[in-house]
Amino acid sequence: MTTVPAATAASTVAVAPPSATPPPALSANQIVLSLDDLNTLTSEAKYRGGSDLADSKSPLPAGGQVDPPQCAPALRGLQNKSVAGGNATSFRALEAVTVGDPALPEEKRRKDDFVQVVAVYPSEASARAVFDALAKGVGACGNQRVANVEPGDTAKTEYTVKVEQAFREGADEPAKVRWSQHQAGWGQNQQCVLEARLVRSVVLQDIECGVGTDKAPIGQLLSQALDKSAGRVP
Repeated sequence: MTTVPAATAASTVAVAPPSATPPPALSANQIVLSLDDLNTLTSEAKYRGGSDLADSKSPLPAGGQVDPPQCAPALRGLQNKSVAGGNATSFRALEAVTVGDPALPEEKRRKDDFVQVVAVYPSEASARAVFDALAKGVGACGNQRVANVEPGDTAKTEYTVKVEQAFREGADEPAKVRWSQHQAGWGQNQQCVLEARLVRSVVLQDIECGVGTDKAPIGQLLSQALDKSAGRVP
């Protein structure tokens, strides 16, 4: 009987390569813009935090009523669980308001709002399903008057929803949909402009609300902020 030398026997055993360290999970915090980022884009110290800053790590609960019902995605948006769903691996909704003119009384200061919503999903397919449902809902609600009742409330608020840019399947540009909301009682130039984009496994949606001017129309900062956020998705 021939004895195999220990060194030779050991050399016949396959050595498993060291396991690769998986990349860290993508977080919404890596994508959302800071207040400094927003103020850099506006070239002025326009937005502030403090008590006026709303920061959420989960979508708002579904509920309330929207009439007609097919307009719920256009009115509720990605910040609501009825649109975002429940399987996002990371979520953040960050709201900022303008400083306003300190020389004016509080009730007369212009209060623009800017909301960023970032939802990260387990796969590109699951993100696509959320985006497609949102885009379809927005497309079904163009140029309509919509009544909204918030969860736990009875008062109705009416909006006019307009589709600014419908989602086009197979288009060369990134998957996006853009729409606006005008609340009954607002001035002619006051509105909210919303845009949602699909970037791989991430759905982005920003909201810019306020009174537009020729120099700074509502929606201009929105486009710049979304471009910057989208560029942070690996």
